[in-house]
Amino acid sequence: EYKLLKEKLSKFISVSKMKILNINNKSITYEISVMGDTDTFKNTIEASTFFEVVQDSNENILDLRFIK
Repeated sequence: EYKLLKEKLSKFISVSKMKILNINNKSITYEISVMGDTDTFKNTIEASTFFEVVQDSNENILDLRFIK
């Protein structure tokens, strides 16, 4: 599933670089560089039908749930 998730994330225009930091049973941690500001990226994610924002506790950390 991580390949499908990576493919979906990489299709967002604002993503310029992506690196997997950790994989475990229920989550994958990515480090993503975005072009522009993070608010625009967050708004794009929220408008997506592939992801749901689970938690937004920090301006640099966004917890997402992948919707199949």
